[in-house]
Amino acid sequence: MELKLQDLIKILPEAKEIIKRRRIILKTISELSSPGRRTLAKETSLGERTIRNETELLATENLISVSPQGISITSEGKEILQAMEKNFKYVFDFESMEKKLQEQLNIPKVIVIPGDSGISEVARRELGKAGANIFGEMKSNFKSISVAGGTTLAEVASQLVPFQKPELLILPARGGLGEEMELQANSIAAKIAGKLGAKYKLLHIPDAISEKIASELLYNHHVAQVISLIRESEAIFLSVSNINEIVRRGQVEGKEIQLLKEKNAVGEALGYFFNNNGEIVYSKSSIGIKIEDLEKNKMVVLIAGGQGKSKAIEAVAKKGFADILITDEGAAEKILN
Repeated sequence: MELKLQDLIKILPEAKEIIKRRRIILKTISELSSPGRRTLAKETSLGERTIRNETELLATENLISVSPQGISITSEGKEILQAMEKNFKYVFDFESMEKKLQEQLNIPKVIVIPGDSGISEVARRELGKAGANIFGEMKSNFKSISVAGGTTLAEVASQLVPFQKPELLILPARGGLGEEMELQANSIAAKIAGKLGAKYKLLHIPDAISEKIASELLYNHHVAQVISLIRESEAIFLSVSNINEIVRRGQVEGKEIQLLKEKNAVGEALGYFFNNNGEIVYSKSSIGIKIEDLEKNKMVVLIAGGQGKSKAIEAVAKKGFADILITDEGAAEKILN
């Protein structure tokens, strides 16, 4: 019998976490320019003592080089890391996790990346890269794609590989949310279009406005045209927020917060609030894509991660409009357990 790594992990289950920890350290060193131990600790969310012990061991094995200028990965370390990246999902049975999530959430395709993007910068970048890969695959199949706002979609834009697709139209899924400019759907749409050499149109109006103002704005030809294009877009990338995020950003006020608590809301997407059963329990007037648009013949990619978002992800996914879910190990394990 040939003994494989999977078999060794069964005999020594604690090796699983050790390998994961050393992988994320090697990956962070590889991605950053000669980081110090403090930077490594911050980027990986590992304690400085852990980083010191692990880097000493990795240096002894000639996988990294430590100098006063910082820590760098050696050629042998790069080879080991490449081999780990190639086999990571298989060794740690991520394919089984993805299949279980497909069945539990009734989503055709699920992609799980290692780590927890809620606490790890490396995992956050990997989540963005996974989204960028799917975006790259889709750009040849669709004429128009809408994107929502938020930190995860901003990371997707950052991780996109430049490509010339001048006939593609990129649109913001919603109006401005009043948050940081680089996290707004407009900014993300423009950045993606710039990376892909694509066309884009923006929606320069607040997202949360009264129904009366929204109906009046539709008399403006430019606004009406952009909204029509957004709602007719062939694919959409969106993320989700948990209720704590929404409150922290000031996107709901006192009475609304109390109402959301009473209705047991756990997640939000596109201004719609969902309970644990995937039911919409509240919504805010907004300009852009509506929930009924998602239920039409569109490709919907839901991308979000972190244990803290697990309930929100599950709630939104249960609504049944997502074709692809891109998430991380932290959220996946929490949902499955």
